[in-house]
Amino acid sequence: MDAPGSPEWFDISKARPAIPHPFEVSGEERIKQLEKYLNSNNKVLQRQRANIEHLINMYKTGQLKSLLGPPDGRGIYVCGGKVFEEYPDYNERNNCLVWYEVRSSIKTVKLIPNP
Repeated sequence: MDAPGSPEWFDISKARPAIPHPFEVSGEERIKQLEKYLNSNNKVLQRQRANIEHLINMYKTGQLKSLLGPPDGRGIYVCGGKVFEEYPDYNERNNCLVWYEVRSSIKTVKLIPNP
C-alpha cells in the first residue's frame, strides 16, 4: 500500500457517498408536514402561517418546479407569502418572518400533478 499523501493512496472510485440515503420526501408527505405545522400551537409557526400556506399551495400546483435548480443545497425564501431567491432585505420583509425551504430537498419531491 502506498503512503498517505501519494496520489495512489486514495482511490475516489471506492469512496462511499457522504449521504448514502439522501433526504427524499413525496409532495404529499411534505404537504402533510406543513399542514401539521399549521395545526401546531407553536407561536413561531403560527406567525409563519402565510409562508406555510403559500408553500403548500406551491406544492399542490407545481409552482416549485420552475424554481428548482440543480441540487446545490441552496433554497428559496418565503416571506409574507412571496418567494425570494435571496434573503429579503429589511424593506422587503415588512416585519414578517422568513421561511427557508431547502432546494436540495425540494429537488427530490414528486410534485402532485394538476387534476
